[in-house]
Amino acid sequence: MRKTIGKYVRRYLYDKRLGDRRVVAIYRDGVKIWPTLSDTVYSCVLDVAAVEGTLDWVYWLHALDAVSKLGASAECYMKMMAGGRDYMLGATFGNWYPAVYDGRATVIFGDNGPLWEKLQPGDEVSVQLRVPARECGGMAKVENATAEEVVALPWLPGAGLGFTISKGRKKTNANWEFSVVGQGSGTLHIDGYSRITGHKRGDWATVVYAREMRVHQVLRFSWDDGYAAGDTGVLLRVATYSGGTAVSNCRLLCPGFVKTLRFKVSAVTRHG
Repeated sequence: MRKTIGKYVRRYLYDKRLGDRRVVAIYRDGVKIWPTLSDTVYSCVLDVAAVEGTLDWVYWLHALDAVSKLGASAECYMKMMAGGRDYMLGATFGNWYPAVYDGRATVIFGDNGPLWEKLQPGDEVSVQLRVPARECGGMAKVENATAEEVVALPWLPGAGLGFTISKGRKKTNANWEFSVVGQGSGTLHIDGYSRITGHKRGDWATVVYAREMRVHQVLRFSWDDGYAAGDTGVLLRVATYSGGTAVSNCRLLCPGFVKTLRFKVSAVTRHG
């Protein structure tokens, strides 16, 4: 249904309210006249393949994962502008219109799609990603053993490892090794070996990023903070030995970010 109000001529009526309550439908003489969904887009397909294997793709995957696990909020969302309207992908909050992303390339607007004439194949949509700093994965306590954990997210520049370290025996050194290896690329993002000496039994070190461990008696350390093409995830590895060493909750710490990505629309489905 279209309306003319002052200088706004024949504008499509997307939303109508009675106070704070959203109107579901409008009827005239028993006939439904709004919403007239045949004028709108039901779904569209994004050309996500164009960014696969790039750093933008990594941000996209991290945003999808964050919204699916944390939900949507003012600090965590994927806001998509398509056909002149804004939508929240994956999860929404407040009065934002939701849109469903199927995990591959299709965005489903349902009954809230943009006008058919304003979203066509070849058009561009933008998606603003806002993700807070968070733990992306990790492992439980490791003591005098070797442990590995695969995190199904590629390495994100600015990430790090967090540890809490203890030494279980007096007059011994507490030693541990740590590494993060890109799955798919084989890139060694973090590699290090460190120890605690001269501490009493049970002393705990502070939680640190792997990149900051140079000041915590690191004997060997390497760091590659760049994105490695081909990464599909990362393998965390921690080995502890001598002195009853314990590494508690080795965590992959991912930075927060705000990023805007743009995708071409490859196909559009009109509402039936």
